[in-house]
Order: sequence, then C-alpha cells, then structure tokens
Amino acid sequence: MAYRVNENLWRLYRNTETDKENYREDRGLDKKIKIAHNPVPDIIDTDISLIGKNMKIRVKEGMEGIAEEITGNYNFLFNLTQLRKNMLIDGITWCEISLVTNGLYEKEDYLLITPIKLSQVRQIKYNYLNEIVEITFQIKRDNSTITKEYKINEQGLVELKYQDENGKTMTQQMMMKKIPIAEYIFYRTDDANNVSRISGVETLIDEINTHKSQLNSVFDIHAEPVAYGSASLTEDYDETEDNVREGQTIDLNRRFYKYISVPENSEMKFLEMQGNIARLLKEKINEEETSFSSSYPELLMNKLMGGGADSGYAVFLKLSGLDNIINKLRNAEENFISEMFDIACQLKALVYTGIVIKYADIVAYNNLDRANLIISLVTNALLDMKTGYKLVGEMLEESSEEIENNLQKKEYNFQKQNLEKQKDLNQANIETKPTQI
Repeated sequence: MAYRVNENLWRLYRNTETDKENYREDRGLDKKIKIAHNPVPDIIDTDISLIGKNMKIRVKEGMEGIAEEITGNYNFLFNLTQLRKNMLIDGITWCEISLVTNGLYEKEDYLLITPIKLSQVRQIKYNYLNEIVEITFQIKRDNSTITKEYKINEQGLVELKYQDENGKTMTQQMMMKKIPIAEYIFYRTDDANNVSRISGVETLIDEINTHKSQLNSVFDIHAEPVAYGSASLTEDYDETEDNVREGQTIDLNRRFYKYISVPENSEMKFLEMQGNIARLLKEKINEEETSFSSSYPELLMNKLMGGGADSGYAVFLKLSGLDNIINKLRNAEENFISEMFDIACQLKALVYTGIVIKYADIVAYNNLDRANLIISLVTNALLDMKTGYKLVGEMLEESSEEIENNLQKKEYNFQKQNLEKQKDLNQANIETKPTQI
C-alpha cells in the first residue's frame, strides 16, 4: 500500500523562514509573495488540544500494571502529542511498542513507545484484514540512524531484523503473531490511502497570499508611481544614458522614478490606478478568508475564544461543526490506543481485557437543543442578542463579565438591531402570503 508524504504541509506547520522559502520554490510562487496568511499551525494545534481534552483511560481488572507503566512514563503525553500531530498532517502515523530488558529505568524490563512518522517508513505491507505483515522503518537513537524490519515469517511468528550499536545486522524471532506496531489513521478514501486533516490547504493559502501581494502592488503604484513622457523637463537636465535607462528608472532632481518612454515632446505624467481596484481586491481577500474559516471550524473556535464571534448563530455553528470533527478524530485515537495496549499485553504475556477512554465534551449534547432554541429566539427578535450571548456563554463555561467586556468592545446596538429585525419580519408578513400552521 502506497502512502504519500506532503512536505509542504509540514513546512506550513513549522512556518520558519527557511520553510517559507522552500515552500515558495516548490509551489512555484514569486519571491515577492509573502506567506503571511497561514492558519495551518492554529488548525493543527487546536485539534491536538481538543482531541486530548480531559482524556481519561480506564482499564479492566488485571491491566492496572500495564496502564501505570504506559501512562506513568514521563514521555507518554509528549509522544501522544507528537502522534496526534503526525496523524493530522500526514493522515497516518505509527507507534512501535518494544520491550527493553536493560538500561534506562533500572528494571528487568520496561515498555518503550516510539512514534514513527510517515517519512520514516520505507516499506509497509498488509494482509486482507488490513493488518501489518511487514514494515521497514528508520529511527534515530543517540545521533545514529537505525533501520528496523518486522515481518511475519513462515511459522506465522514475528521476526525482527535490526542493526546493533556496531552496525551489525541482528535477527530475532519473537513469540507473538502480531507485529508490535500500532497504526493511527484518520480515514482512507478510494483514491488516497492517507488523507491529511489539511489536505488541499496549499491552494487556498496560495490564492489568498497572491491576492494580498497584488494588493500591495496597487499600493506601491500609488506610493511610487511610474513616470512616463519626456524626461527632459528642465534646460539643465542632462538626458544621458546614465540618467535615463529605458524601462527602468530616471534620475530626476536626485530622485529615482520608474520610467516608461513615450514619443518626444510629450508631457511627463505619473501612472496611477483607480481606487476601486484596491477595494475589489480587499473584498476578494475578505471573501476568501471567510470561506477558509468556514472550511475549518478550528479557526472559528479561535475567533470565538478571542471574543470575535458575530452572533449566537455563529457560536453554535463553531461548536457543533467542530464537535463532529473532533469526535471522529477521537474515535480514531481510541482504536489506536486500544491496539497499543493490546500489543503491550502480548509483550508482557498478559491477557488484554479491554480499556475505556473518556474525553470531555466539546459541546454537551443536551446543550445542542438549547442552543437551537436560543438561536431561534434571537433570530425572531424575541430575545435580544446580548442575552443570547450570555446564555451561550454559560454553555461555554465563560464568565458573564468577560462576555460583557467583549460585547462592549464591539459596541453592539442591540435595541436597534432587534427593531430592524422586527421591521424585516413585519415586511415579510405583508409581502408573503401567510401560511396556516
């Protein structure tokens, strides 16, 4: 099964100057285009935070020791965060669970969890049940790269090949029938084996940043307009090759201007654009950014947390849309962690009896109907927007004082808004034939 690594998604997430330069080159963008609009870090980090919100793992009798060893490790949360990031950006990631018998913790043996990125995997094969039967990957240990290969041999047991500290290839047969690699995947489609949470985001980002660059160019034309016409405006002006460069600049009173030549004896003028060009570009950019935010509820949630929501209806959409996405991601994580515990039990020669994972709700389901009711009341001018915000804020567990401050900053005129809404409703009743209920 073939997987594809999209390095540009990682470049957008890291967002360093080197990554921006490499991104522009790979995408064929002009160097003057700045990667100013890049919400990828906000999308990924918000998902990571919400997926693990108040996560609790409960195990059944006999697995308390395994749970303590896995979750009690100081690297567990760090590794889980890295795995979530890998899964969101690459669409898939893996985790090796191994039993180390000497070293770090001064125990007879301990479980070691190692995240594996898609870029580290060299080969992977599955059987008809979609179980891994062979995998080759590389990991870094102590400033060196180690290649490890797992496969199911002819006896149906796991066989491991790896390099020791001296670079010698070692072979080990394990007394288990399942390769100790847990897979963490969002979902697959008919035409792709791994689907990133931000798949296709590059096109949207490039479009917005290109239009922003064009808007800056319009401003530049007005700030430093192009001169055209005759450059010989004064008798003492020496129109020599050094002073006038065709299609480049002229030195006029010791100030350089962009210059385009025209027939002689014509008047020099400055090339300017109509102001509506800038206005149209700005409207286009705002439209694209709004559409982008609508496609990723994580950005709407960030705006909400910053007090930037526009209405109670927008609040509800942010919560309900994001709630569905996070629940799907959590379902994928539950399957992954369950598989990880199963493998750990096999390594420890214990019986896997199951685990239960609980997360905090993004929106409590019993609040969704309440949110619908609030929206309906506000929409029909039966409840002022200010009260609607307060009621929704209680669902978000935000203080009334903080919500009040956010509303005052925006200076909403709720009375006027409701009067206009009521006027619109009355007008609709006049122009539309009443429907009997």
